[in-house]
Amino acid sequence: VPFTADGVERVVALDLLSHHVVLTELANAGLLKPEARVMNTIASTQNFPFQTRESVQQRLDDSIKNQAPGMVPFTLFPVAVAGDAWLREISKRYSGMHFVGMFPGVVTSDLVKSSFPAWMIPLLKAGMWSIAISEEQSGLAHVTVLMSSNVGSHGVSFFNHLLEGREAHHVALDDELSAHVYDWLETTSSTL
Repeated sequence: VPFTADGVERVVALDLLSHHVVLTELANAGLLKPEARVMNTIASTQNFPFQTRESVQQRLDDSIKNQAPGMVPFTLFPVAVAGDAWLREISKRYSGMHFVGMFPGVVTSDLVKSSFPAWMIPLLKAGMWSIAISEEQSGLAHVTVLMSSNVGSHGVSFFNHLLEGREAHHVALDDELSAHVYDWLETTSSTL
């Protein structure tokens, strides 16, 4: 079943809505220091094809309509773009904090078993063999980025697993989309 008990499609619930709820609740309760560094691990900075402001907005709207989300990985692309847009907007609303969007790289794990159709798993594992990094390598990259002085000098920044600073997807740079994603998350979380 691709939906949570609240009726939100799981990819959106896990990769976007939960991040928003946890962060805003912690910040509003005063449990985060004003200069906190917050990392959102999602497919940030990836240049996914065929993304538009409208397609990202539609993906969010469809995620609460109890409709099957479509084929992985295409359902993931607009959520990653929305994640970067959200980081841009939340950095404006919680100035002083430092937000990081980071693509973790392809990490060797059993996540593929729960995320992709069974027929696709052997193909993905074979493809991952030559490019995947270990969970430890990915964790070290995350800590290195979080501790960097570069992150401390920006409200929001984006990195990949190779420690390269990147720009968000060009659609995520749209201020109207960033505001829309934030407002959608606020509205959706208040109705759950």
